[in-house]
Amino acid sequence: MSFEIIPQAPRYEMNSRGVLRNRETGKILKWQLSKHNSKQMTLRTDDGKKIIISQPHMLWLLHGEITSKTRPVPVVIKKGTRSISFDSLKQCAVFLDEVTHLTFWGAWYHLTRRHKHVGDWEVHYCY
Repeated sequence: MSFEIIPQAPRYEMNSRGVLRNRETGKILKWQLSKHNSKQMTLRTDDGKKIIISQPHMLWLLHGEITSKTRPVPVVIKKGTRSISFDSLKQCAVFLDEVTHLTFWGAWYHLTRRHKHVGDWEVHYCY
């Protein structure tokens, strides 16, 4: 798997699997999660400036690959003896909007932050 030099930050290179490394040391760098759940990294350019790059953006620029920032996360919610499965956080948030005091966005907030309880419901995330 070949690495391509990142044009904006030539000290670094990335392969088509999204592995980022320092060209000089060969050290593999670990992506950080942004507040929007996208992988990103702060790198230094040759003139010392800092730039923030996202993994999906760099995969597109270097390898022409479009990647989804998020993938559906199956969820099971439980309350008493009742258990309901959902294919995604969005489906679960729609349901919780109807049966709790929370709005869709309120439920979405708790689900995307992987809270164990939303309203009276116990939440289990299936990765």
